[in-house]
Amino acid sequence: MSEVAERRRLAPVLLVLLGLLVVAVPFGVAWWSRQSSATFADSELIGVNRLGAATLDLEVGNLDVDLEATNLAPGDEVTGTLELVNAGDLPLRYALTASSSGGLLADWLRWDVWAGTCAASPGASGLVAEGLQIGVSRRAVVGDVATGAQPGDRTLAVGASETLCLQATLPIAAPNEVQGAITTIDLAVVAEHDLGAQP
Repeated sequence: MSEVAERRRLAPVLLVLLGLLVVAVPFGVAWWSRQSSATFADSELIGVNRLGAATLDLEVGNLDVDLEATNLAPGDEVTGTLELVNAGDLPLRYALTASSSGGLLADWLRWDVWAGTCAASPGASGLVAEGLQIGVSRRAVVGDVATGAQPGDRTLAVGASETLCLQATLPIAAPNEVQGAITTIDLAVVAEHDLGAQP
């Protein structure tokens, strides 16, 4: 066979081999790159992020619960105001409880509590509790100290305040044995984050 014929016969084979190389080399490079996990990467630091928890802070402001009356007679009333301020970052729900040192006077005293000053009438400003007897065992006066929303709980938005008037009455029917009797009253306010309200 002549040299020219041999070249003509090899030309298509060379073209096929050249075509395979054109396809195989980039494929091989890509395969090698993937196998070697060589990828481009970048990262950015986004500032200094700071997180903090809110505060729940119920303060007693302008306290005027001066219930020190030593000359109560049947039919007398004594009042005092209690201002509560939400000084925290969260809306809150609060309850007020009370207990007494006991005795005959505590058995006879009846307590009314309403929202607003003591100069306002209970009906106009919202009677919260009426005719309560406060004994030795702590009892709810306003709301309920149990966790979670309870009937009668009072709510305060952030920065809001509320004044309560507390009035103790010695009924006209108090017996002669109450003369000279003394009792002390202990008040406590418990607050909790009001989850149902928006801060």
